[in-house]
Amino acid sequence: MKIIIVSDSHGNHKALSKLAKKFGKKAGLYIHLGDESDDAVVFERENLNTLKVPGIFEVSYALPHTKNRLIHEVHGKKLLLTHTHKKNSHDPAYKPPLEQFLAQANAVLYGHTHIPAIEKDLSGKFWINPGHLKENDNRGFPMSYAVMEITDDTFNVNIYRFDNDEILLNKTHSD
Repeated sequence: MKIIIVSDSHGNHKALSKLAKKFGKKAGLYIHLGDESDDAVVFERENLNTLKVPGIFEVSYALPHTKNRLIHEVHGKKLLLTHTHKKNSHDPAYKPPLEQFLAQANAVLYGHTHIPAIEKDLSGKFWINPGHLKENDNRGFPMSYAVMEITDDTFNVNIYRFDNDEILLNKTHSD
């Protein structure tokens, strides 16, 4: 399954629309990792299968009924969707802590930093940050997104520069 992963779009519907048009139904899932997760409406309007979690600066992050973190299984691989990759001061005490989810996950998909990253820790868990889609970001990294392809025995992740589709990072893992 091909999965499009974005984070930190901060209202950039134009970029999300471009990705929806580019990949359409060729991608089985679109994931938005927050800071402005409501921007995922761009994918939903195109009837694209979409999951989202809120960012720490979204009002919904602190609401009791909102899930800040989700586990989603694809081909037997468990993906943890979260805005932050570590405990954050904005995490409400009444919600399950990040650590409760980490033990279940084969891969952690996170945003927040605006820095694209693909890392594999000593336990074999992947940590993937697609970067950001915020226009005029001043953190030094270009707009980017990730494409993950998962089969029964393979994880493949590419992070692409948004403006020219240059591969910024790539990792493949086979079981």
